[in-house]
Amino acid sequence: MNTMKKNKISNFAKGLVLSVALIMAASCNLEDHLVNPSTLTPDQAGKDFLFNGIQLNLAGFFLTATQFGMDNSRMLNMFGSTYENAYTANNFNGLWSSAYSDIMVNANLLLDLTKEDPATTELEYNAYFQGATKIMKAYVLVTLVDYFGKIPYSKAFNTNDYNPTADDGATVYNDALAMLNAAIVDMNAVAGQPLIPKPIQDLYYAGDQAKWIRLANTIKLKIYLQRRRVDVAGSTAAIDALLALPAATGVINSRADEFLFTSSANSQSNPNTYHPWFFNNYQTSAGQYMSNSFMLELLNGKGSTVDPRIRFYFYRQVTSPTTDVNELSCSSASSPPAHYPAGTAYCQLAAGYWGRDHLNNEGTPPDGLKRTTYGLYPAGGAFDASQGVPVGGTTGLTLGAAGRGIIPIMMFSYVTFMRAEHELTLKGNSAAARVLLNLAVRESIDRVYNFNISVLPTSGPVYTTIVAPASFAALTATYVAGVLANYDAGVPVAPNTSVPDNQLDVLVREYWVALWGNGVEAYNTIRRTGKPTKMQPALNPTPGNFYRSFIYPAVYVIRNSSAVQKPDNKVKVFWDTLPDGILF
Repeated sequence: MNTMKKNKISNFAKGLVLSVALIMAASCNLEDHLVNPSTLTPDQAGKDFLFNGIQLNLAGFFLTATQFGMDNSRMLNMFGSTYENAYTANNFNGLWSSAYSDIMVNANLLLDLTKEDPATTELEYNAYFQGATKIMKAYVLVTLVDYFGKIPYSKAFNTNDYNPTADDGATVYNDALAMLNAAIVDMNAVAGQPLIPKPIQDLYYAGDQAKWIRLANTIKLKIYLQRRRVDVAGSTAAIDALLALPAATGVINSRADEFLFTSSANSQSNPNTYHPWFFNNYQTSAGQYMSNSFMLELLNGKGSTVDPRIRFYFYRQVTSPTTDVNELSCSSASSPPAHYPAGTAYCQLAAGYWGRDHLNNEGTPPDGLKRTTYGLYPAGGAFDASQGVPVGGTTGLTLGAAGRGIIPIMMFSYVTFMRAEHELTLKGNSAAARVLLNLAVRESIDRVYNFNISVLPTSGPVYTTIVAPASFAALTATYVAGVLANYDAGVPVAPNTSVPDNQLDVLVREYWVALWGNGVEAYNTIRRTGKPTKMQPALNPTPGNFYRSFIYPAVYVIRNSSAVQKPDNKVKVFWDTLPDGILF
Protein backbone atom coordinates (compact mmCIF):
# COMPACT_ATOMS: atom_id res chain seq x y z
CA MET A 1 0.00 0.00 0.00
CA ASN A 2 2.81 2.34 0.82
CA THR A 3 4.45 1.53 -2.48
CA MET A 4 1.26 2.34 -4.36
CA LYS A 5 0.89 5.61 -2.53
CA LYS A 6 4.54 6.46 -3.21
CA ASN A 7 4.14 5.68 -6.88
CA LYS A 8 1.04 7.88 -7.11
CA ILE A 9 2.83 10.78 -5.49
CA SER A 10 5.83 10.24 -7.70
CA ASN A 11 3.72 10.17 -10.84
CA PHE A 12 1.86 13.32 -9.72
CA ALA A 13 5.17 15.05 -9.05
CA LYS A 14 6.51 14.10 -12.45
CA GLY A 15 3.36 15.45 -14.08
CA LEU A 16 3.59 18.67 -12.08
CA VAL A 17 7.23 19.14 -13.09
CA LEU A 18 6.35 18.49 -16.70
CA SER A 19 3.50 21.00 -16.56
CA VAL A 20 5.70 23.64 -14.97
CA ALA A 21 8.38 22.99 -17.57
CA LEU A 22 5.86 23.44 -20.35
CA ILE A 23 4.58 26.66 -18.82
CA MET A 24 8.11 27.97 -18.41
CA ALA A 25 8.91 27.07 -21.97
CA ALA A 26 5.79 28.79 -23.20
CA SER A 27 6.53 31.87 -21.10
CA CYS A 28 9.57 32.53 -23.23
CA ASN A 29 7.12 33.56 -25.94
CA LEU A 30 4.30 34.74 -23.68
CA GLU A 31 3.45 37.85 -25.69
CA ASP A 32 2.33 35.69 -28.57
CA HIS A 33 -0.26 34.10 -26.31
CA LEU A 34 -1.71 37.28 -24.84
CA VAL A 35 -3.87 37.90 -27.89
CA ASN A 36 -7.51 37.23 -27.11
CA PRO A 37 -8.75 34.84 -29.81
CA SER A 38 -12.26 36.24 -29.34
CA THR A 39 -11.20 39.79 -30.16
CA LEU A 40 -10.56 41.04 -33.68
CA THR A 41 -7.38 42.95 -34.33
CA PRO A 42 -7.54 46.14 -36.42
CA ASP A 43 -6.20 44.42 -39.52
CA GLN A 44 -9.00 41.85 -39.24
CA ALA A 45 -11.78 44.45 -39.10
CA GLY A 46 -14.28 44.13 -41.91
CA LYS A 47 -14.45 47.26 -44.03
CA ASP A 48 -18.20 47.04 -44.50
CA PHE A 49 -18.82 46.51 -40.80
CA LEU A 50 -16.64 49.49 -39.94
CA PHE A 51 -18.43 51.62 -42.52
CA ASN A 52 -21.84 50.57 -41.20
CA GLY A 53 -20.79 51.44 -37.66
CA ILE A 54 -19.58 54.88 -38.67
CA GLN A 55 -22.83 55.61 -40.51
CA LEU A 56 -25.00 54.50 -37.59
CA ASN A 57 -22.89 56.31 -35.02
CA LEU A 58 -23.04 59.49 -37.08
CA ALA A 59 -26.83 59.44 -36.85
CA GLY A 60 -26.59 58.96 -33.08
CA PHE A 61 -23.98 61.70 -32.76
CA PHE A 62 -26.20 64.10 -34.67
CA LEU A 63 -29.27 63.32 -32.55
CA THR A 64 -27.33 64.03 -29.36
CA ALA A 65 -25.90 67.24 -30.76
CA THR A 66 -29.25 68.38 -32.10
CA GLN A 67 -30.88 68.02 -28.67
CA PHE A 68 -28.48 70.58 -27.16
CA GLY A 69 -29.00 72.88 -30.12
CA MET A 70 -32.78 72.66 -29.97
CA ASP A 71 -32.72 73.41 -26.23
CA ASN A 72 -30.75 76.61 -26.73
CA SER A 73 -32.69 77.61 -29.84
CA ARG A 74 -36.09 77.60 -28.12
CA MET A 75 -37.30 74.60 -30.12
CA LEU A 76 -37.58 72.39 -27.04
CA ASN A 77 -37.96 73.25 -23.37
CA MET A 78 -34.52 73.78 -21.85
CA PHE A 79 -34.70 72.33 -18.36
CA GLY A 80 -33.02 74.42 -15.69
CA SER A 81 -33.54 77.64 -13.76
CA THR A 82 -30.46 79.26 -15.31
CA TYR A 83 -28.30 78.53 -18.33
CA GLU A 84 -25.41 77.52 -16.10
CA ASN A 85 -27.32 74.82 -14.21
CA ALA A 86 -29.14 73.49 -17.27
CA TYR A 87 -26.07 71.34 -18.03
CA THR A 88 -23.10 69.89 -16.21
CA ALA A 89 -19.86 68.74 -17.80
CA ASN A 90 -21.17 65.17 -17.60
CA ASN A 91 -24.01 66.01 -19.98
CA PHE A 92 -21.56 66.30 -22.86
CA ASN A 93 -19.68 63.05 -22.22
CA GLY A 94 -21.81 61.04 -24.63
CA LEU A 95 -21.42 63.49 -27.50
CA TRP A 96 -17.65 63.68 -27.01
CA SER A 97 -17.17 59.92 -26.71
CA SER A 98 -19.37 59.27 -29.71
CA ALA A 99 -17.29 61.66 -31.81
CA TYR A 100 -13.88 60.41 -30.81
CA SER A 101 -14.31 56.76 -29.78
CA ASP A 102 -17.21 55.63 -31.94
CA ILE A 103 -16.71 57.64 -35.12
CA MET A 104 -13.27 59.11 -35.61
CA VAL A 105 -11.22 56.20 -34.25
CA ASN A 106 -13.10 53.82 -36.53
CA ALA A 107 -12.94 56.30 -39.40
CA ASN A 108 -9.17 56.47 -39.04
CA LEU A 109 -8.98 52.68 -38.98
CA LEU A 110 -11.12 52.38 -42.09
CA LEU A 111 -9.11 55.04 -43.88
CA ASP A 112 -5.93 53.17 -43.01
CA LEU A 113 -7.32 49.84 -44.19
CA THR A 114 -8.47 51.25 -47.51
CA LYS A 115 -5.51 53.39 -48.46
CA GLU A 116 -2.96 52.46 -51.08
CA ASP A 117 0.09 50.55 -49.83
CA PRO A 118 3.06 51.03 -52.19
CA ALA A 119 4.86 48.08 -50.56
CA THR A 120 2.35 45.53 -51.80
CA THR A 121 0.98 44.52 -55.14
CA GLU A 122 -2.51 44.05 -53.69
CA LEU A 123 -5.01 46.75 -54.58
CA GLU A 124 -5.92 48.09 -51.14
CA TYR A 125 -7.04 51.59 -52.06
CA ASN A 126 -10.80 51.95 -52.13
CA ALA A 127 -11.87 55.39 -53.21
CA TYR A 128 -15.51 55.03 -52.14
CA PHE A 129 -14.70 54.10 -48.54
CA GLN A 130 -12.06 56.82 -48.45
CA GLY A 131 -14.30 59.57 -49.78
CA ALA A 132 -17.46 58.87 -47.79
CA THR A 133 -15.54 58.30 -44.56
CA LYS A 134 -13.60 61.56 -44.91
CA ILE A 135 -16.84 63.47 -45.47
CA MET A 136 -18.48 62.03 -42.35
CA LYS A 137 -15.36 62.63 -40.28
CA ALA A 138 -15.15 66.24 -41.49
CA TYR A 139 -18.79 66.81 -40.50
CA VAL A 140 -18.08 65.56 -36.99
CA LEU A 141 -14.98 67.75 -36.64
CA VAL A 142 -16.83 70.86 -37.76
CA THR A 143 -19.69 70.17 -35.36
CA LEU A 144 -17.29 69.71 -32.44
CA VAL A 145 -15.64 73.05 -33.22
CA ASP A 146 -19.04 74.74 -33.53
CA TYR A 147 -20.09 73.40 -30.13
CA PHE A 148 -16.86 73.51 -28.10
CA GLY A 149 -14.39 75.76 -29.93
CA LYS A 150 -10.83 74.49 -29.47
CA ILE A 151 -10.66 70.68 -29.61
CA PRO A 152 -7.92 68.02 -29.72
CA TYR A 153 -7.30 66.85 -33.25
CA SER A 154 -3.74 66.97 -34.59
CA LYS A 155 -2.45 64.96 -31.61
CA ALA A 156 -5.69 63.29 -30.58
CA PHE A 157 -4.97 59.91 -32.15
CA ASN A 158 -1.31 59.57 -31.18
CA THR A 159 -1.20 56.38 -29.09
CA ASN A 160 1.96 57.63 -27.36
CA ASP A 161 0.26 60.78 -26.10
CA TYR A 162 -2.73 60.35 -23.83
CA ASN A 163 -2.96 64.05 -23.02
CA PRO A 164 -3.28 65.76 -26.42
CA THR A 165 -3.50 69.53 -26.52
CA ALA A 166 -6.40 71.30 -28.18
CA ASP A 167 -6.13 72.87 -31.63
CA ASP A 168 -7.61 76.22 -32.51
CA GLY A 169 -11.03 75.94 -34.11
CA ALA A 170 -9.98 77.83 -37.23
CA THR A 171 -7.17 75.33 -37.78
CA VAL A 172 -9.52 72.38 -37.45
CA TYR A 173 -11.90 74.06 -39.90
CA ASN A 174 -9.05 74.25 -42.41
CA ASP A 175 -8.22 70.59 -41.80
CA ALA A 176 -11.86 69.71 -42.43
CA LEU A 177 -11.85 71.68 -45.69
CA ALA A 178 -8.73 69.84 -46.83
CA MET A 179 -10.38 66.55 -45.90
CA LEU A 180 -13.46 67.42 -47.94
CA ASN A 181 -11.36 68.37 -50.95
CA ALA A 182 -9.52 65.05 -50.67
CA ALA A 183 -12.86 63.25 -50.41
CA ILE A 184 -14.06 64.86 -53.63
CA VAL A 185 -10.92 63.62 -55.38
CA ASP A 186 -11.64 60.13 -54.04
CA MET A 187 -15.24 60.18 -55.22
CA ASN A 188 -14.23 61.43 -58.64
CA ALA A 189 -11.89 58.43 -58.81
CA VAL A 190 -14.89 56.18 -58.19
CA ALA A 191 -16.63 57.72 -61.17
CA GLY A 192 -13.60 56.98 -63.32
CA GLN A 193 -13.27 53.40 -62.13
CA PRO A 194 -16.67 51.68 -62.08
CA LEU A 195 -15.13 48.39 -60.89
CA ILE A 196 -14.11 49.89 -57.52
CA PRO A 197 -16.16 47.95 -54.95
CA LYS A 198 -18.77 49.96 -53.07
CA PRO A 199 -20.01 49.31 -49.54
CA ILE A 200 -22.59 46.59 -49.12
CA GLN A 201 -24.76 49.17 -47.34
CA ASP A 202 -24.55 52.88 -47.99
CA LEU A 203 -27.28 53.99 -45.61
CA TYR A 204 -27.28 57.58 -46.84
CA TYR A 205 -26.76 57.58 -50.60
CA ALA A 206 -27.12 53.95 -51.72
CA GLY A 207 -23.80 53.87 -53.56
CA ASP A 208 -24.17 57.15 -55.48
CA GLN A 209 -20.78 58.85 -55.32
CA ALA A 210 -22.07 61.99 -57.06
CA LYS A 211 -24.38 62.67 -54.11
CA TRP A 212 -21.47 62.35 -51.70
CA ILE A 213 -19.61 64.95 -53.79
CA ARG A 214 -22.55 67.35 -53.57
CA LEU A 215 -22.69 66.77 -49.81
CA ALA A 216 -18.97 67.52 -49.47
CA ASN A 217 -19.43 70.79 -51.33
CA THR A 218 -22.45 71.63 -49.18
CA ILE A 219 -20.48 71.11 -45.98
CA LYS A 220 -17.87 73.45 -47.48
CA LEU A 221 -20.65 75.99 -48.10
CA LYS A 222 -21.70 75.62 -44.46
CA ILE A 223 -18.10 76.14 -43.29
CA TYR A 224 -17.56 79.27 -45.39
CA LEU A 225 -20.90 80.76 -44.36
CA GLN A 226 -20.22 79.94 -40.72
CA ARG A 227 -16.95 81.85 -40.72
CA ARG A 228 -18.11 84.72 -42.91
CA ARG A 229 -17.71 87.27 -40.10
CA VAL A 230 -14.00 86.54 -39.70
CA ASP A 231 -13.21 86.21 -43.41
CA VAL A 232 -15.62 88.24 -45.49
CA ALA A 233 -13.66 88.29 -48.72
CA GLY A 234 -12.51 84.69 -48.53
CA SER A 235 -15.97 83.36 -47.67
CA THR A 236 -17.62 85.39 -50.41
CA ALA A 237 -15.22 84.19 -53.09
CA ALA A 238 -15.32 80.57 -51.91
CA ILE A 239 -19.11 80.42 -51.81
CA ASP A 240 -19.38 82.11 -55.19
CA ALA A 241 -17.04 79.48 -56.60
CA LEU A 242 -19.09 76.65 -55.09
CA LEU A 243 -22.34 78.04 -56.46
CA ALA A 244 -20.78 78.44 -59.90
CA LEU A 245 -20.04 74.72 -60.16
CA PRO A 246 -22.21 72.63 -62.50
CA ALA A 247 -25.31 71.23 -60.81
CA ALA A 248 -23.95 67.69 -61.06
CA THR A 249 -20.86 68.51 -59.04
CA GLY A 250 -21.94 71.51 -56.98
CA VAL A 251 -23.92 71.71 -53.76
CA ILE A 252 -27.10 69.83 -52.84
CA ASN A 253 -29.73 70.99 -55.32
CA SER A 254 -32.69 68.65 -54.89
CA ARG A 255 -34.46 66.47 -52.35
CA ALA A 256 -32.76 63.45 -53.88
CA ASP A 257 -29.44 64.77 -52.54
CA GLU A 258 -30.57 65.32 -48.94
CA PHE A 259 -28.29 63.94 -46.25
CA LEU A 260 -30.61 62.18 -43.84
CA PHE A 261 -30.92 58.94 -41.92
CA THR A 262 -34.12 56.95 -42.38
CA SER A 263 -35.68 54.90 -39.58
CA SER A 264 -37.16 51.65 -40.89
CA ALA A 265 -39.20 50.98 -37.70
CA ASN A 266 -39.11 47.20 -38.06
CA SER A 267 -37.32 46.23 -34.84
CA GLN A 268 -37.61 47.30 -31.20
CA SER A 269 -34.29 45.85 -30.06
CA ASN A 270 -30.88 44.77 -31.33
CA PRO A 271 -31.12 47.32 -32.85
CA ASN A 272 -34.12 49.54 -32.21
CA THR A 273 -34.91 50.90 -35.67
CA TYR A 274 -37.77 53.24 -34.70
CA HIS A 275 -37.10 56.95 -34.78
CA PRO A 276 -35.90 57.63 -31.19
CA TRP A 277 -38.22 60.60 -30.70
CA PHE A 278 -41.19 58.49 -31.70
CA PHE A 279 -40.24 55.45 -29.64
CA ASN A 280 -39.50 57.48 -26.52
CA ASN A 281 -42.75 59.46 -26.67
CA TYR A 282 -45.35 57.10 -28.13
CA GLN A 283 -44.62 53.86 -26.30
CA THR A 284 -46.20 54.86 -22.98
CA SER A 285 -46.53 58.65 -22.73
CA ALA A 286 -44.89 61.81 -24.02
CA GLY A 287 -41.63 62.75 -22.34
CA GLN A 288 -39.92 65.78 -23.82
CA TYR A 289 -41.67 69.15 -23.48
CA MET A 290 -42.01 71.18 -26.65
CA SER A 291 -41.15 74.88 -26.54
CA ASN A 292 -44.10 77.21 -26.09
CA SER A 293 -42.15 79.86 -27.96
CA PHE A 294 -41.55 77.73 -31.05
CA MET A 295 -45.14 76.45 -31.14
CA LEU A 296 -46.50 80.00 -30.84
CA GLU A 297 -44.38 81.06 -33.81
CA LEU A 298 -46.16 78.49 -35.96
CA LEU A 299 -49.56 79.16 -34.40
CA ASN A 300 -49.72 82.93 -34.82
CA GLY A 301 -46.26 84.28 -35.59
CA LYS A 302 -47.70 85.75 -38.78
CA GLY A 303 -50.80 87.16 -37.15
CA SER A 304 -53.92 85.23 -38.12
CA THR A 305 -52.02 83.05 -40.61
CA VAL A 306 -51.23 79.65 -39.16
CA ASP A 307 -48.07 77.96 -40.40
CA PRO A 308 -49.12 75.04 -42.65
CA ARG A 309 -46.49 72.80 -40.98
CA ILE A 310 -47.81 73.03 -37.42
CA ARG A 311 -49.96 69.87 -37.56
CA PHE A 312 -47.08 67.94 -39.10
CA TYR A 313 -44.50 69.10 -36.55
CA PHE A 314 -46.62 68.66 -33.41
CA TYR A 315 -49.23 66.23 -32.18
CA ARG A 316 -51.69 67.44 -29.54
CA GLN A 317 -52.96 64.84 -27.11
CA VAL A 318 -55.67 67.27 -25.99
CA THR A 319 -57.27 70.08 -27.95
CA SER A 320 -58.06 72.57 -25.20
CA PRO A 321 -56.08 74.25 -22.39
CA THR A 322 -56.18 73.02 -18.80
CA THR A 323 -57.20 74.91 -15.68
CA ASP A 324 -55.97 72.20 -13.31
CA VAL A 325 -52.99 73.54 -11.32
CA ASN A 326 -52.00 69.96 -10.49
CA GLU A 327 -51.38 69.42 -14.17
CA LEU A 328 -49.96 72.84 -14.95
CA SER A 329 -49.17 75.05 -11.98
CA CYS A 330 -49.04 78.26 -14.02
CA SER A 331 -52.55 77.71 -15.43
CA SER A 332 -54.00 79.76 -12.58
CA ALA A 333 -51.77 82.76 -13.29
CA SER A 334 -53.62 85.79 -14.59
CA SER A 335 -50.64 87.26 -16.43
CA PRO A 336 -47.13 86.33 -17.51
CA PRO A 337 -44.02 87.48 -15.60
CA ALA A 338 -43.29 91.19 -15.76
CA HIS A 339 -40.13 90.72 -17.83
CA TYR A 340 -42.03 89.00 -20.66
CA PRO A 341 -42.73 91.37 -23.60
CA ALA A 342 -46.34 91.70 -24.63
CA GLY A 343 -47.49 88.86 -26.84
CA THR A 344 -44.79 86.43 -25.70
CA ALA A 345 -45.78 82.79 -25.26
CA TYR A 346 -46.44 81.93 -21.63
CA CYS A 347 -47.47 78.80 -19.73
CA GLN A 348 -49.73 77.21 -22.35
CA LEU A 349 -51.16 78.12 -25.70
CA ALA A 350 -54.60 77.97 -27.24
CA ALA A 351 -56.14 74.82 -28.66
CA GLY A 352 -54.18 72.43 -26.44
CA TYR A 353 -50.65 73.25 -27.57
CA TRP A 354 -49.15 72.20 -24.25
CA GLY A 355 -45.44 72.86 -23.79
CA ARG A 356 -43.16 74.73 -21.42
CA ASP A 357 -41.44 78.09 -21.29
CA HIS A 358 -37.71 78.49 -21.74
CA LEU A 359 -35.70 77.40 -18.67
CA ASN A 360 -38.69 76.15 -16.74
CA ASN A 361 -37.38 73.51 -14.34
CA GLU A 362 -40.52 72.73 -12.40
CA GLY A 363 -41.19 69.14 -11.42
CA THR A 364 -43.05 66.87 -13.80
CA PRO A 365 -46.81 66.69 -13.13
CA PRO A 366 -49.06 63.88 -14.41
CA ASP A 367 -49.36 65.35 -17.90
CA GLY A 368 -47.58 62.72 -19.98
CA LEU A 369 -50.81 61.92 -21.81
CA LYS A 370 -51.69 65.56 -22.33
CA ARG A 371 -48.58 67.50 -23.28
CA THR A 372 -47.92 68.14 -26.96
CA THR A 373 -45.39 65.80 -28.53
CA TYR A 374 -43.53 65.15 -31.77
CA GLY A 375 -45.77 64.79 -34.81
CA LEU A 376 -45.46 63.22 -38.23
CA TYR A 377 -42.39 65.19 -39.38
CA PRO A 378 -39.60 64.22 -38.87
CA ALA A 379 -40.19 61.65 -36.11
CA GLY A 380 -42.72 59.51 -37.98
CA GLY A 381 -45.41 60.17 -35.37
CA ALA A 382 -49.07 61.04 -35.81
CA PHE A 383 -50.49 63.80 -37.97
CA ASP A 384 -52.62 66.13 -35.86
CA ALA A 385 -56.15 65.98 -37.26
CA SER A 386 -57.62 67.39 -34.03
CA GLN A 387 -58.31 63.85 -32.83
CA GLY A 388 -57.07 64.66 -29.32
CA VAL A 389 -56.22 61.01 -28.61
CA PRO A 390 -53.42 60.31 -26.11
CA VAL A 391 -50.36 58.40 -27.25
CA GLY A 392 -49.18 55.20 -25.61
CA GLY A 393 -51.08 52.06 -24.73
CA THR A 394 -51.26 48.99 -26.90
CA THR A 395 -51.57 51.03 -30.09
CA GLY A 396 -49.00 53.74 -29.33
CA LEU A 397 -46.30 52.38 -31.61
CA THR A 398 -48.75 52.02 -34.49
CA LEU A 399 -49.90 55.64 -34.58
CA GLY A 400 -49.20 57.82 -37.59
CA ALA A 401 -46.20 56.66 -39.57
CA ALA A 402 -45.34 54.25 -36.73
CA GLY A 403 -41.85 55.61 -36.21
CA ARG A 404 -40.76 55.63 -39.85
CA GLY A 405 -39.10 59.00 -39.51
CA ILE A 406 -35.92 60.70 -40.65
CA ILE A 407 -32.96 62.38 -39.01
CA PRO A 408 -32.58 65.57 -41.11
CA ILE A 409 -28.88 66.40 -41.18
CA MET A 410 -28.79 68.48 -44.37
CA MET A 411 -31.99 69.13 -46.30
CA PHE A 412 -32.44 70.88 -49.63
CA SER A 413 -34.36 73.73 -47.98
CA TYR A 414 -31.44 74.35 -45.58
CA VAL A 415 -29.07 74.82 -48.50
CA THR A 416 -31.47 77.28 -50.12
CA PHE A 417 -31.70 79.30 -46.91
CA MET A 418 -27.90 79.36 -46.65
CA ARG A 419 -27.66 80.61 -50.20
CA ALA A 420 -30.16 83.35 -49.36
CA GLU A 421 -28.11 84.41 -46.35
CA HIS A 422 -25.01 84.55 -48.55
CA GLU A 423 -26.75 86.81 -51.04
CA LEU A 424 -28.10 89.11 -48.35
CA THR A 425 -25.12 89.38 -46.00
CA LEU A 426 -22.06 88.88 -48.20
CA LYS A 427 -23.31 90.04 -51.59
CA GLY A 428 -25.75 92.71 -50.44
CA ASN A 429 -28.25 91.45 -52.99
CA SER A 430 -31.62 91.77 -51.33
CA ALA A 431 -33.57 90.87 -54.47
CA ALA A 432 -31.67 87.62 -55.04
CA ALA A 433 -32.06 86.73 -51.37
CA ARG A 434 -35.81 87.31 -51.67
CA VAL A 435 -36.05 84.88 -54.58
CA LEU A 436 -34.19 82.24 -52.60
CA LEU A 437 -36.24 82.92 -49.45
CA ASN A 438 -39.41 82.29 -51.44
CA LEU A 439 -38.01 79.02 -52.81
CA ALA A 440 -36.70 77.89 -49.41
CA VAL A 441 -39.96 78.42 -47.54
CA ARG A 442 -42.00 76.71 -50.25
CA GLU A 443 -39.56 73.81 -50.40
CA SER A 444 -39.70 73.31 -46.63
CA ILE A 445 -43.50 73.36 -46.54
CA ASP A 446 -43.89 71.05 -49.52
CA ARG A 447 -41.26 68.64 -48.18
CA VAL A 448 -43.11 68.39 -44.89
CA TYR A 449 -46.47 67.93 -46.61
CA ASN A 450 -45.18 65.10 -48.79
CA PHE A 451 -43.43 63.31 -45.94
CA ASN A 452 -45.22 60.00 -45.30
CA ILE A 453 -48.19 61.45 -47.15
CA SER A 454 -49.97 58.09 -47.17
CA VAL A 455 -50.91 58.48 -43.48
CA LEU A 456 -52.66 61.84 -43.92
CA PRO A 457 -56.45 61.98 -43.56
CA THR A 458 -58.40 61.45 -46.77
CA SER A 459 -61.73 62.81 -45.53
CA GLY A 460 -63.25 64.92 -42.80
CA PRO A 461 -63.05 68.61 -41.87
CA VAL A 462 -59.26 68.71 -41.47
CA TYR A 463 -58.85 67.12 -44.88
CA THR A 464 -61.22 69.61 -46.47
CA THR A 465 -59.74 72.72 -44.87
CA ILE A 466 -56.07 71.77 -44.60
CA VAL A 467 -54.83 68.53 -46.13
CA ALA A 468 -56.59 68.45 -49.48
CA PRO A 469 -54.05 69.49 -52.14
CA ALA A 470 -55.95 72.61 -53.16
CA SER A 471 -56.51 73.64 -49.54
CA PHE A 472 -52.88 73.10 -48.58
CA ALA A 473 -51.70 75.00 -51.64
CA ALA A 474 -53.92 77.93 -50.67
CA LEU A 475 -52.62 77.90 -47.08
CA THR A 476 -49.05 77.82 -48.37
CA ALA A 477 -49.64 80.70 -50.75
CA THR A 478 -51.12 82.84 -47.98
CA TYR A 479 -48.28 82.04 -45.62
CA VAL A 480 -45.53 82.73 -48.16
CA ALA A 481 -47.17 85.97 -49.22
CA GLY A 482 -47.06 87.12 -45.59
CA VAL A 483 -43.40 86.20 -45.27
CA LEU A 484 -42.45 88.08 -48.42
CA ALA A 485 -44.52 91.09 -47.40
CA ASN A 486 -42.62 91.24 -44.11
CA TYR A 487 -39.35 90.91 -46.00
CA ASP A 488 -40.25 93.66 -48.45
CA ALA A 489 -41.50 96.12 -45.87
CA GLY A 490 -39.15 95.26 -43.03
CA VAL A 491 -42.16 95.35 -40.74
CA PRO A 492 -42.09 93.82 -37.26
CA VAL A 493 -43.35 90.27 -36.83
CA ALA A 494 -45.49 89.17 -33.88
CA PRO A 495 -45.08 89.10 -30.98
CA ASN A 496 -42.46 91.85 -31.23
CA THR A 497 -44.64 94.57 -32.69
CA SER A 498 -42.70 97.38 -31.02
CA VAL A 499 -39.31 96.24 -32.26
CA PRO A 500 -38.15 97.21 -35.77
CA ASP A 501 -37.36 94.18 -37.85
CA ASN A 502 -35.13 93.76 -40.91
CA GLN A 503 -34.75 91.44 -43.82
CA LEU A 504 -32.14 89.20 -42.20
CA ASP A 505 -34.43 88.73 -39.22
CA VAL A 506 -37.28 87.65 -41.50
CA LEU A 507 -35.00 85.28 -43.38
CA VAL A 508 -33.48 83.67 -40.28
CA ARG A 509 -36.85 83.39 -38.57
CA GLU A 510 -38.09 81.31 -41.50
CA TYR A 511 -34.91 79.24 -41.49
CA TRP A 512 -35.40 78.61 -37.76
CA VAL A 513 -38.92 77.33 -38.37
CA ALA A 514 -37.79 75.14 -41.28
CA LEU A 515 -35.02 73.64 -39.12
CA TRP A 516 -37.40 71.70 -36.89
CA GLY A 517 -35.47 68.53 -36.10
CA ASN A 518 -32.04 70.09 -36.63
CA GLY A 519 -30.76 71.94 -33.61
CA VAL A 520 -27.19 71.95 -34.91
CA GLU A 521 -27.89 74.42 -37.71
CA ALA A 522 -30.38 76.37 -35.58
CA TYR A 523 -27.88 76.93 -32.75
CA ASN A 524 -25.12 77.85 -35.20
CA THR A 525 -27.33 80.24 -37.17
CA ILE A 526 -28.49 82.08 -34.06
CA ARG A 527 -24.91 82.67 -32.92
CA ARG A 528 -23.77 83.59 -36.44
CA THR A 529 -26.53 86.10 -37.14
CA GLY A 530 -27.93 87.18 -33.78
CA LYS A 531 -31.36 86.40 -35.24
CA PRO A 532 -34.26 85.92 -34.81
CA THR A 533 -34.49 88.84 -32.40
CA LYS A 534 -36.52 89.07 -29.22
CA MET A 535 -37.23 85.41 -28.71
CA GLN A 536 -38.99 84.27 -25.54
CA PRO A 537 -37.03 85.25 -22.42
CA ALA A 538 -36.14 82.66 -19.82
CA LEU A 539 -38.78 82.16 -17.15
CA ASN A 540 -36.21 83.31 -14.59
CA PRO A 541 -35.62 87.07 -15.05
CA THR A 542 -31.92 86.56 -14.23
CA PRO A 543 -31.03 83.37 -16.13
CA GLY A 544 -27.31 84.02 -16.52
CA ASN A 545 -25.40 83.81 -19.76
CA PHE A 546 -26.53 82.18 -22.98
CA TYR A 547 -24.20 79.42 -24.15
CA ARG A 548 -21.87 80.97 -26.71
CA SER A 549 -20.15 77.57 -26.63
CA PHE A 550 -20.58 74.52 -24.44
CA ILE A 551 -18.31 73.72 -21.53
CA TYR A 552 -15.94 70.80 -22.06
CA PRO A 553 -17.12 67.29 -21.16
CA ALA A 554 -15.97 65.76 -17.88
CA VAL A 555 -14.35 62.84 -19.71
CA TYR A 556 -12.05 65.33 -21.42
CA VAL A 557 -11.04 67.62 -18.58
CA ILE A 558 -10.68 64.86 -15.97
CA ARG A 559 -8.71 62.37 -18.06
CA ASN A 560 -6.53 64.79 -20.01
CA SER A 561 -3.89 66.70 -18.05
CA SER A 562 -3.56 69.18 -20.93
CA ALA A 563 -7.25 70.09 -20.83
CA VAL A 564 -8.45 73.21 -19.05
CA GLN A 565 -12.14 73.71 -18.39
CA LYS A 566 -13.65 76.95 -19.65
CA PRO A 567 -14.25 79.65 -17.03
CA ASP A 568 -17.88 80.01 -18.07
CA ASN A 569 -20.29 79.56 -20.97
CA LYS A 570 -19.50 82.98 -22.47
CA VAL A 571 -16.42 81.69 -24.29
CA LYS A 572 -17.02 82.14 -28.02
CA VAL A 573 -15.97 79.90 -30.87
CA PHE A 574 -13.57 81.50 -33.33
CA TRP A 575 -16.23 82.55 -35.85
CA ASP A 576 -18.55 84.19 -33.30
CA THR A 577 -17.82 87.92 -33.32
CA LEU A 578 -21.18 89.17 -32.05
CA PRO A 579 -21.02 91.39 -28.95
CA ASP A 580 -21.41 89.93 -25.47
CA GLY A 581 -24.96 89.89 -24.20
CA ILE A 582 -26.57 90.35 -27.61
CA LEU A 583 -28.20 86.92 -27.59
CA PHE A 584 -31.26 86.67 -25.38
